[in-house]
Amino acid sequence: MPRRRRTTTVETYSRLLDGFNEKVIQRFAHGMTLRPVQRVLRELYGIDVSPTLIATIIDEVHEACDTWRQRPLEGCYAIVYLDAIHVKLR
Repeated sequence: MPRRRRTTTVETYSRLLDGFNEKVIQRFAHGMTLRPVQRVLRELYGIDVSPTLIATIIDEVHEACDTWRQRPLEGCYAIVYLDAIHVKLR
């Protein structure tokens, strides 16, 4: 059985597809290196993406993560523990 490919149209003068960065980040987060991510994007969208572009996208995410990690923490955080038991009786 032949493999079905999804086709995606890119609007005129559009530089990236919707959700493109998220797909790259998701693949990288699952442990794929740059070359396999490049291969997956070629299969998904039928486009060739340079490893440099993929590295640039991932670097932007690393910067955002570092900023988030270095944010000042609040003095107190509210924590709610919920516990329940459900017993069926006849």
